[in-house]
Amino acid sequence: MKWVGPLLWGALILIPAPSPGAQSAELAVVVLEGGGALNSIDARRAREPVVRVERGGSPVAGAVVHFILPARGPGGSFANGEMSYTATTGEDGIVKARGLRPNRTAGAFEIRVTASHGGETASAIVRQTNVASAEDRGGRSRKYLWLGVIGGAALGGALAAVLGGSETSAAPRPGVVPAGGTTVSPGTPNLGPPN
Repeated sequence: MKWVGPLLWGALILIPAPSPGAQSAELAVVVLEGGGALNSIDARRAREPVVRVERGGSPVAGAVVHFILPARGPGGSFANGEMSYTATTGEDGIVKARGLRPNRTAGAFEIRVTASHGGETASAIVRQTNVASAEDRGGRSRKYLWLGVIGGAALGGALAAVLGGSETSAAPRPGVVPAGGTTVSPGTPNLGPPN
């Protein structure tokens, strides 16, 4: 039985080692577009993810690819409000998840991508972030500031019309009761020492 060890060692030497540039023949999903995208909540625009299904570096036609969005939190929807999108790769092995729109929740999220072909499956993650654009946030802030200024001026004018002016008026008005509960009557003001 001393010959078994050298025999096995010799067999291992005859098995060719894979070359450093050789690629795996397993099914793989490669993200081409959409990874790291910033989607505009205000404009309701998102970067549609694009992936390629390949085996050993070659495109795989006829692979079924599913794109799945998160059910809660930041994310979005595809056409008709669907949370998933399914398509089949063409000759180039490429699929684009069409109709992606961000929801109204800001933050990072993941789109899960799974592909199947010939009994094999592969998966990938496309990470994106929903954001409200700084320009839109600034414009909205300015709009609310102007609404506040206009509303304050309108409220001040309405109060002045109802109350007959401000408390700093030089001439007293008939029937106006100042905060102290004193009735002011028309006539000549009497300025003298306190009673």
